[in-house]
Amino acid sequence: TWKDTLLAWDTWPDEEFKAIKQIRVRPSQIWTPDIKLYNFADERMKEKREARVVVQSDGEILWIPQALLKSTCKVRLLNFPFDTQHCRMKFGSWTYDESKLMLDWSLTDIRINDTHSEPKPLPFVDYNDYVKSNEWVTDGEFDLDIADPDQRRGQIRSIVSYRNETGFDAKGQPVTRRYRILEFKIRMMRNPSFYVAILVVPCILLSLLTL
Repeated sequence: TWKDTLLAWDTWPDEEFKAIKQIRVRPSQIWTPDIKLYNFADERMKEKREARVVVQSDGEILWIPQALLKSTCKVRLLNFPFDTQHCRMKFGSWTYDESKLMLDWSLTDIRINDTHSEPKPLPFVDYNDYVKSNEWVTDGEFDLDIADPDQRRGQIRSIVSYRNETGFDAKGQPVTRRYRILEFKIRMMRNPSFYVAILVVPCILLSLLTL
């Protein structure tokens, strides 16, 4: 989500536009942020599927393109099959530095009472549409019913990092540009029951038979 004042029409004096609250346009027709997955590990050149952009009358824009993403992750197998893996997905703008594009967490409305709610940033991976795996258990499965980000204890919190690039400005002077990156953290615990059944238990039984 972002706000584009050039696409707002709620202040227009024409009455014929007052009843129009939102429109849907193709992303190629307006400006969209060039947010990329930095630790990209896919052979396909394009991972996103085109989705229309919803533009509100006040210039508020919502864009949720479908995507299949494949990223790199350093795997540690020292404690296999009782291992836990920590992976990160790093998202950031490819060409806009922090002075031009301030990337931040999405906001979620936390109900305080029956009449008031407070928006809070959500620095976590959203697991609402997550399909459970037979081999892995993620920390986000345990906090699905906890709406308040401050109350989540099982899920690991994502962080903000920066990438510094040196270059030259229009006058040829050296300048350092800082790019803001959102690092979504994912913690996965392997379900060892399958490996215990086909590896650990047979090894123990064979050892006993040998003795």
